[in-house]
Amino acid sequence: KNNGEACHHGGPVGFNSYTWDIVESTLSSVKLRHVSPHKDQGFPGTLTVTVEYALLPTDSGAVVLSIMFSATTDRKTVVNLTNHAYFNLAGINRSMAASLNQHLVSIDSGVYIPTDQTCIPLGEFRDVSDSPFDFRTPAQIEARIEVEDEQLAIAQGFDHNFALRETPQAAPKADGVRGGTRALGLEINSEGKWTRIREADAKVSEETSGRTVELYTEEPCVHFYTGNYLGNDPVGKGGFPIPRRAAFCLETQHFTNSPNERHFPSVELAPGQTWESRTVFWFSRPSGSGGLMSACCCR
Repeated sequence: KNNGEACHHGGPVGFNSYTWDIVESTLSSVKLRHVSPHKDQGFPGTLTVTVEYALLPTDSGAVVLSIMFSATTDRKTVVNLTNHAYFNLAGINRSMAASLNQHLVSIDSGVYIPTDQTCIPLGEFRDVSDSPFDFRTPAQIEARIEVEDEQLAIAQGFDHNFALRETPQAAPKADGVRGGTRALGLEINSEGKWTRIREADAKVSEETSGRTVELYTEEPCVHFYTGNYLGNDPVGKGGFPIPRRAAFCLETQHFTNSPNERHFPSVELAPGQTWESRTVFWFSRPSGSGGLMSACCCR
C-alpha cells in the first residue's frame, strides 16, 4: 500500500525507480531486463521482466516506436505491465499547459471505468455517451477537461481506463503465453516493413506542429491521463520543468484493480507461463522541434 489502502504503480518503489540491465541493443532497438525478487512490494514470486524499445521500419516512412513486454515468474503472481510515457506534441516550451489543451484526442472506446474518491475503479463499465469521456469523435482536451463532472472532479482531469473494442482475428497465443488479448492491428509486408491494417485504438494530434501519434495495442485497455498531478517533476528534455497538465499519457494495460475484479481479464501469471504484450506509437512525419517523452514501467 502506498496510497492509503491502495497500491498505486506497483507499490512504493515502482519498476521505474530501478536501473535496468541492458540485455542487447542494435542501432534501432534496446532490450532491458529487471528482476523483481519474491515479496518485492508485497508481491509473490521472483518476476523477471524484459522490455524492448524498438524503432520499426514502415511502409510510409513514419516514425514508429514499439514497446514489447515479456515476464516470467517462479510463483503464482499478478502482472500488469504498462508504459507511462508523457507526450506534448507541441514540444518543449513555456506554454506547455496551454498547448496541451489544444491537442485533439480520439479514443475508440464506448465505455470507461469510473473510480471512487481514491481513484480506484468501481468495477463497472460506464457508457461514454453524453459525457465528457466520449472521444469516439475527436475533441480538444480543453473542450472536455473543465466540464462539470463528478469523475473529472475526483481525478482533477482525465485519469481513467477506457475499454478498447475487441478485435477480430487475434492470433492465438502459444501454450503458456498470456498477456495481450487483442490483435495489434499491424503486420509486416513482403518488403519487411510494418503497415497498418485497421484503425488506431487512439489518436492525438496537435495543429501548430502538425504532429500526430496513433496508438495500436494488444492490451484490452488504455488509461488516458492528462498530467493532473505533474508539478515540475519529472523534468523534461533539456532539464525543462513540466508543469501541471502539460503532457498526456496513453497507458496501455489490463484494467486497473484487475486482481480484485474477477470479471476483468485475468492478470494472473503462473510458473511456466510467459506474459507478452506489445504496444506501438505510430508518429506521422514530425515537423519542427521534438515533442516530450519520458517513460516508466509498473508491475
